[in-house]
Amino acid sequence: MILAAPLMADWPQGGVPVGAAPGNDIGAAVVPDGQGGVIYVWLSAGENAVKARRVDRYGHDVWMAGQVAVSPMGATTPGGFAAVSDGQGGAIVAWQERTTSPYEVRIQRIDQDGNLGWSPDGIPMWATVTLREQSNPVLVKGPSRVFAVYHQTNAVPPNTIDLYAQCFDLAGSRLWGDYGAVVCTTVVGDNRNHAAIARGDSSIMVAWEDFRSGNGDIYANALVNGSAWA
Repeated sequence: MILAAPLMADWPQGGVPVGAAPGNDIGAAVVPDGQGGVIYVWLSAGENAVKARRVDRYGHDVWMAGQVAVSPMGATTPGGFAAVSDGQGGAIVAWQERTTSPYEVRIQRIDQDGNLGWSPDGIPMWATVTLREQSNPVLVKGPSRVFAVYHQTNAVPPNTIDLYAQCFDLAGSRLWGDYGAVVCTTVVGDNRNHAAIARGDSSIMVAWEDFRSGNGDIYANALVNGSAWA
């Protein structure tokens, strides 16, 4: 009797290092590449950059460069990042960028070969520099679009945390206007710990912790083509 070799035979016990730069490598997202391998995404705190690495099912590097900087080196803070598959063997990644003041959320596509697909510095959520700090993006993928839901501080004191969303096509174009869509904005209480799912290419459903009552409650909303579902 001949036994087939285990599918993951090349993976050593204890795992393999994916990110091991000087300083701390923190956080991790795992995106399937559609060919049995994965793209790992993490924050290299020592380099202040979000990085990615694609490996096959046996743990071998697919990209010649090994790991690739998705965000500009020295430009990223631990203000949250997220990653999803682009559906074509690559990934779409969002992060908090600190080259602007206040900080903003940007998004980038990396293709199956490890090449950046959009602007080298990523695409901001807003078309112009925001006067409100953005952070903690969550990404969800539709059939041919990607949705980003993120925190944004309210410009009205006491500067509570609101939720906004933006939709991008796979070429990096904003589809919900220059300033995205409001998921929830209040002048009392923060909106935190959000989650979302896509419903096709035109709508998303979002849930979050809401503190407008003084206690933590769960609220939800649906957006269709950038507008709240009535």
